[in-house]
Amino acid sequence: MENKEILRRALTSLFEDYRGRDSEFMNYFSPDYHQWANGQDTDLGGLIEHFDKLQEIRPDRKIEFIDIVSDGDIVFDQHVVTATLSETKKIQVDVFAKWIIRNGLIVRCEELTRHRDQGPE
Repeated sequence: MENKEILRRALTSLFEDYRGRDSEFMNYFSPDYHQWANGQDTDLGGLIEHFDKLQEIRPDRKIEFIDIVSDGDIVFDQHVVTATLSETKKIQVDVFAKWIIRNGLIVRCEELTRHRDQGPE
């Protein structure tokens, strides 16, 4: 499987079919995974903790991939995550990320995110 497909499958599982450590994404993340996001460092345990909280407060999430390019072990992607808060309210977050994938496992991510302006309520 090529690195772009590994990333797609991992992130789709993480955002849309999250079941903690029983999720498919665990097949694609290295136990030594490290992430830098918006100036904050975390590891695989921190990622799981973050998504456990998200699952409680924003369980209805969708991911849309805008661009994915790869060169060897490096994959760059832009995706948008949409979370439904209520029947009339959604939030969207743009994510720009550089991923390192070695031997079929995601080992590192460096990302920046921004919340999209949803306009006046």
